[in-house]
Amino acid sequence: VMFWSWTSALRLSLFDVPGTACMMKDYLYTDVLLACTLATVLVIVLFAIPTVYMRVVGQQDSAKFTQVFNSFCFSATFTMFLTYPTLCMVVISTFRCQEVEGVWYLTSDFRERCPWTQPESLL
Repeated sequence: VMFWSWTSALRLSLFDVPGTACMMKDYLYTDVLLACTLATVLVIVLFAIPTVYMRVVGQQDSAKFTQVFNSFCFSATFTMFLTYPTLCMVVISTFRCQEVEGVWYLTSDFRERCPWTQPESLL
């Protein structure tokens, strides 16, 4: 009998698909945080290239430009819609720490100390 809970459904992560978790074990949490946040921005910038190109060439008054711009807006919105839950989980887990023998560590990666307990941290 398989039990299903809503909490396990809410923990679905776009960046933790089966097969990639073993490749990510050598990276620190801060590297994963940086990769997750920059990946979304990079994809949206790549989606913007055709729109910027048409504007530079001077075709911003054509019907084709409107179609390309609308496609860019849809693609960017859809990308943000897909990645937003994962990005929120990754960012919020920065503040989830556990004390081990008097030292606070991130619960998502016990190799790293909790950023809000370090004096040199920006948090």
